[in-house]
Amino acid sequence: MTMIRVRCQGAMPCLLLAMLLLIGEGAAGAFLPSKTLAKNLDPYWFGVFHRAIWALKDDQLFKEFDDLTRELVRFRRQEERLDRTCIRDGEQQEMRHGIDRCYEEMQKRSTRVWVSLGQIHDVGRQIANGRFSAADRKIGRQLMALTDQLAWLWQRTIVEATLTRSIVDYPETAVRATWRSRLNDLFSFYYRFIHLRGEPIKVLRERP
Repeated sequence: MTMIRVRCQGAMPCLLLAMLLLIGEGAAGAFLPSKTLAKNLDPYWFGVFHRAIWALKDDQLFKEFDDLTRELVRFRRQEERLDRTCIRDGEQQEMRHGIDRCYEEMQKRSTRVWVSLGQIHDVGRQIANGRFSAADRKIGRQLMALTDQLAWLWQRTIVEATLTRSIVDYPETAVRATWRSRLNDLFSFYYRFIHLRGEPIKVLRERP
């Protein structure tokens, strides 16, 4: 079992996160695509899957989200100092404008994650309801369940980011550690899938 050291913050109990990790690791071993599924998935849905995975593999997207979170914390601290010193309204409005801009830009990046997870969930639904074997349809349901869990974890990530008052440990929180663990499970599934599908090696290295 992989040992992950995390720091619990906010309203998320460590016990629940530990259960998520155990459930995730327990399912990861069985959560592998079959060769028949990889070969027979419609090219359109494979394309949807491929593009959504690459969107989630965009490290720059998550870096920008974290940078905006840190900027949001700085603006809040400045606004609090202005409130204590009774500085003129103009400077407070400037801080408020900065906070609103951070929220807006964070929402844009969050939406890209939501869209990608939704697309992968749709792929799972196509598999679960398609003309595949019972075992392959079960894999489709597992893929849907994984994206549901990732969506829940991403929502918790957004809540943490918008409420955090300190950037000392951010983003090394328990929720983010669990998010990365489950996201890596999804990536492992994807790499195995395209290997079994017989896609050329450039698919592994190139964005769609």
